[in-house]
Amino acid sequence: MLKEHARNLVAQGRNVEAEIEARKALSLTLARLGKNSQDTAHRLRGLAEIVAQDRNGDAEKLIRASLDIYRQSGVPDSSLIVAIARGILAKSLTAQGKFAEAIATYDKIEKDLKTAPVMFDQFFAGSLDRSVALAAAGRADEARPVAAKALQQAVKTVGNKHYKTAEARGVTAMIMVKNGRNAPALIAFQGALPILLSRSRQSDTASSSRAGRDRRLGLILESYIGLLADIRGTPLERSAGLDAAAEAFRIADIARSRSVQGALAASGARAAAGNKDLADLIRREQDARQQISALFGLFANVLAAPAGQQNPAAIKSLRTRIDNLRQARAALAEEIERRFKGEDVPSPGFWGGYRLIPERIEFWQGRLNRLHDRLEYTRVDGGWTARRRYP
Repeated sequence: MLKEHARNLVAQGRNVEAEIEARKALSLTLARLGKNSQDTAHRLRGLAEIVAQDRNGDAEKLIRASLDIYRQSGVPDSSLIVAIARGILAKSLTAQGKFAEAIATYDKIEKDLKTAPVMFDQFFAGSLDRSVALAAAGRADEARPVAAKALQQAVKTVGNKHYKTAEARGVTAMIMVKNGRNAPALIAFQGALPILLSRSRQSDTASSSRAGRDRRLGLILESYIGLLADIRGTPLERSAGLDAAAEAFRIADIARSRSVQGALAASGARAAAGNKDLADLIRREQDARQQISALFGLFANVLAAPAGQQNPAAIKSLRTRIDNLRQARAALAEEIERRFKGEDVPSPGFWGGYRLIPERIEFWQGRLNRLHDRLEYTRVDGGWTARRRYP
């Protein structure tokens, strides 16, 4: 009961409360069954999933402890429960940038489930984290089919406009860049980024690991900015009808401000509302966002069931409820924007600071053997010029 309550809290974005409930469930299981029980391993696994929302280092330790208990209690590596636990470990490693360890973990899962290809295909073949780890490790050819599978699954389960689909499309674009396919990569980036950077899509991902999601987005944005630097002054830039330098600066500025926006979104918006009507609109919009997130989690669980156990009527009902909520939330967001239009949203009274106007900006991405990727943008006549510096 406590475990299910914790899952519901995660679906609502209430991670601290979820962790408290998961720890209670773990303590009760330890007191009742002891450390080496499979139930204890299950509870550790559940706690690791919650902790991974923000603290993947801690999640890694918890899931490794869970795997140790499974091994000591005789659960075979070929079982689904062990494979799922390893999948959580692999995601935590990817979120920490431990790509080689993550790839080895995914390879271990594939080897262990060799006799159960349907199970592997359903749960792991389209792992976006696996494609990210492979791409980051320079194995783009291996990453490409995994990302393609992830994109196919996302379109099928949540549709083209969902954050999960846009994320898979962004990773696919990142892999295209690594393979030198700049033109289709640019198209894929332009389709993915408006959704990835939109506040209205935040509810789509409330139940996924925030740390992992932020790392994936960071890699996608870095790849896009690198692509813009590469096509600066080329026919591709002209045919796309964009100013690559200005676009790169715009994306970098958005990326910088997202963390501030995220910290203020929940409480700052209500505090900024100068009247009760507007505060009520903002509360209703936030409540709708949480409901959508919870329904998407339920929807994913329903679709994960074997085809023979799925209820088409229930799936249709869930889709309808989600669509209706999204339409209602969009209407609320438009009304909030209309009320705020032409007004400065007030900052907290204790805020202060300096306004910096940069003349030169350098984006620096570490590479092996000190061959770092350095992109320099210099302000010239109200615009920006770009060049790639030597290491």
